[in-house]
Amino acid sequence: MNTEPKVSIITVCLNSEKTIRDTIESVIRQTYRNIEYIIVDGGSTDSTLSIINEYREYITEIISEKDKGIYDAFNKGINLSTGEIIGIINSDDWYVDDAVEVSVNAMIENSAEFCCANITIVDTDNNMHISCSNIYAEQWFGNKIMHPTVFASKELYNCIGLFDNSYKIASDYKWILEVFLNNRRVTYIDKAIVYFRKGGISTDPDCRVRTLTEGYQVVSDLISKYELHSKEYYDVLAFWREAIFKAKVDEVLMKRPEILKTFLRDERGTDTVVIWGTGHYGRMIIDTCLKTQIEVQYLIDSNPIKQNKTIYDMRIRKPDEIENDYSTVFLAIDLKDERIHELISKHRVDRNRIITLNDIRKYIGRKLAL
Repeated sequence: MNTEPKVSIITVCLNSEKTIRDTIESVIRQTYRNIEYIIVDGGSTDSTLSIINEYREYITEIISEKDKGIYDAFNKGINLSTGEIIGIINSDDWYVDDAVEVSVNAMIENSAEFCCANITIVDTDNNMHISCSNIYAEQWFGNKIMHPTVFASKELYNCIGLFDNSYKIASDYKWILEVFLNNRRVTYIDKAIVYFRKGGISTDPDCRVRTLTEGYQVVSDLISKYELHSKEYYDVLAFWREAIFKAKVDEVLMKRPEILKTFLRDERGTDTVVIWGTGHYGRMIIDTCLKTQIEVQYLIDSNPIKQNKTIYDMRIRKPDEIENDYSTVFLAIDLKDERIHELISKHRVDRNRIITLNDIRKYIGRKLAL
């Protein structure tokens, strides 16, 4: 690799008139100059192409034609690229100004074929939080690499292969997992170099089951391809099956919230609960209760930072406040049974008063044969 290798940046898009300008301008602003820019459009029918053509002098190659999905578009861009290093930035996202420079430098300094970094996730209300890539985590249990931050050598694509078009959501996970399976030279930058807008298919809650199902298929296919048949890998498959089951239950609760009311009446003879936990699952259960006229007496949370704050017009209390209360408590935290036992023992709560996510999952599983 030369000291100033050419970098090919690829953007794929389809009807991206609302966001692509940010993407293009972020590439133009890069402090690293030896860049070729390739845009692969899937046949947009809005003003996307007009916006792209405003920046024609900065773009090396533009193609616009129907494709077989996002990974087919990625592959077209890779095949067109002439750079020694390739980065892929989607039309919803944008780079910080020195994203390419710091990535190239990290690859050169560490003789790496693959580099990743952190990402700033932007939600629909423009709230932001950073999600970190982790090259040290066990990749079998889900992708720990923020794909929009990845820069990889063209040679690595030649060795690993292009993206598998048989997947619609998880082909990048499969490609990254094969990078690790083949012990390629990987490095990490502890810096957020990409802004990522939530809202794509992989972040759509309604597609959670589909996303996990594809992830399971990726893992299953690679275990077979690489002939990995130890117990460790059967445990990996079990992990994915459990994750899919949990996602199916979540989907049922969102689409058929009345099933929670039926469960409470069948199992506890009540329409009134205290909810313990105000994170993802807690809010899901609160929303479900509100939709079905289940009375939420109050909220509790073990996290001191959350205590005394207010959500849904209810103050969050400490778990100690339920010691002398005999209400039914919905523990809306995703924990293993042994951890649940530790938690309720610590706060001296009778297990017979507790309903857990595992209880509702088993109930829904029986009712709907999930």
